[in-house]
Amino acid sequence: MFSYDLFSVGDDLLPSTPINVPIAVSGGEKEENVEEPFLNRSKQLTTINDFFRIRMFNGHHDLQSECQNEVLEFVKQNLKDLVKYLSNK
Repeated sequence: MFSYDLFSVGDDLLPSTPINVPIAVSGGEKEENVEEPFLNRSKQLTTINDFFRIRMFNGHHDLQSECQNEVLEFVKQNLKDLVKYLSNK
């Protein structure tokens, strides 16, 4: 699991190098210029589209501090879903 500012890296990668890893992205509803359609672009970075997840939190860019419990639940649920997904492969 890693974090990055979405398209500071993604614009360099799109669309030529999708990777075979599940992706879950999140954003803050109060972040400037970050909306779900923008985050949805990161789906182009993976070849595993059936696991792709997006979640918007009621916060700014510093989601881990502002929405700590919700972010933790999002991460935990995605890890559970990932284990289930991989066990069905």
